[in-house]
Amino acid sequence: MVRHDPVMAAIALMGAPVSFLTSRYSMRKMRDFQKDNQEVASNRTVFDQETFQNLQFIKAFGLVDRVMEKFHSIQKETVAVALTQNHFQQWTTIITSLVGQAVGYACYGFAAYRLWKGDISYGTMTMFVSMAGSLRGSFSGIISLMPTVIRAGISAERIMEVTSLPRDSMEQKEEADETKRRSREEGITLKMEHVDFAYEGNQWIYQNVEFSANPGEIVALIGPSGQGKTTTLNLLLGLYHPQKGRILLGNPGWPSIESSSATRCLFSYIPQNNTLFTGTIADNLRMVKPGADDKEIRQALETACAWEFVEKLEDGMNTQVRERGSRFSEGQKQRLSIARALLADAPVMILDEATSALDVATERRVLRNIIKKEPNRTILVAAHRPSVFSMCSRVYKIENRAMIQVDEEGIREFLDTF
Repeated sequence: MVRHDPVMAAIALMGAPVSFLTSRYSMRKMRDFQKDNQEVASNRTVFDQETFQNLQFIKAFGLVDRVMEKFHSIQKETVAVALTQNHFQQWTTIITSLVGQAVGYACYGFAAYRLWKGDISYGTMTMFVSMAGSLRGSFSGIISLMPTVIRAGISAERIMEVTSLPRDSMEQKEEADETKRRSREEGITLKMEHVDFAYEGNQWIYQNVEFSANPGEIVALIGPSGQGKTTTLNLLLGLYHPQKGRILLGNPGWPSIESSSATRCLFSYIPQNNTLFTGTIADNLRMVKPGADDKEIRQALETACAWEFVEKLEDGMNTQVRERGSRFSEGQKQRLSIARALLADAPVMILDEATSALDVATERRVLRNIIKKEPNRTILVAAHRPSVFSMCSRVYKIENRAMIQVDEEGIREFLDTF
């Protein structure tokens, strides 16, 4: 077109600057819309999960109407974002089409003018108009790819955010397995040396913390809620990493290794919320030891004082648990969780308020059974009840960015405050 008629080429390219400016603005807006859509989708997913997981709580407090209101609010927000995006896309399409049509008619008019003056033939005019239309089609095709490119870019950013998270390190897997093998005879010692930890910025949970637990000991963590008891357990499990200091695990008299993903094989963990899965009682226990036979499962249930109610069930250990263990009381679920942790046969057991629903006599029986079954096992307990403290070798109090070992007087002061 430039070789045959530079003016015609210039007219055909008039739509390029408009398309370029429109596409730049459109890209910015589409990025915003894509982020809004993903945020709304995430909020909707979180709402669905929380609603179904806490259905009993919602019904117990008569919150169904409020939950329905929030559900409709999320729906309205989703529709509003979609309508706003569609409105913008339609107007962008209309403007781009109008610009393309204007350029097309300008090319056709100029070609007709040149034909009327006799400067070109009808065939040349047809060629010019056809080539101008092809050029406009190319611009339109490129612009139509922009939403797809933007969606891919935003999705790639989210994927990169996930892949950039620090990976679990398994470099010490062999050392951890060897430590676990030796622990049957020698047990495990835990140490925290000059540990500092904060979730973000300068919001310190504690600083320069010292802590130890030895084989055969029950060590308790006490302190007001939200001061760092569960955080400490997560640090020991290698789920969090301290900003400063070291967390060491090892057999007495052997080299220690630092806490990491590889050392989690040394722990059995009973969290605050007693997690049970759909399936039988035996299936739930075999999750930590797939090859366990019925005899091993029964022994774990007996040690956790759970066999006394399991044997009375219609199918015994093959009784269906149902979703989230809804057929069992909180105390029963706690004992089943403890039995599962015992079956894992790890040298360190962590109980995070794991006996809070048991009566004092049953609680003491469970702890005594655990120690009797494995005298070298190290037990860490996060608790508030005084019945546990009398069985502990040491008690650490976490408060005001510090962790200190307390005596009986310190425990009484805490209980009086609590």
